[in-house]
Amino acid sequence: GDALFKRGFRKVGTEAPLRENLAAGILRLCGWTGKEPLLDPMCGGGTLLVEAAQMAQRVAPGLGRRFAFERLHRFD
Repeated sequence: GDALFKRGFRKVGTEAPLRENLAAGILRLCGWTGKEPLLDPMCGGGTLLVEAAQMAQRVAPGLGRRFAFERLHRFD
């Protein structure tokens, strides 16, 4: 299957994208809780802001993601 950093919300990449899992890690490491405003002065592809919004809404990463093993004949 696809790499775990591919969350599914980005259909087309930008020139220098920040990977989604790295953006989520940065937000966690800096202690952002979702209760205070977040400013991203270098917002290119919006990855940091999208991850922050999903964290604030408590949306699990890759919620709609499908995995190859789910297409196996005997998988329920």
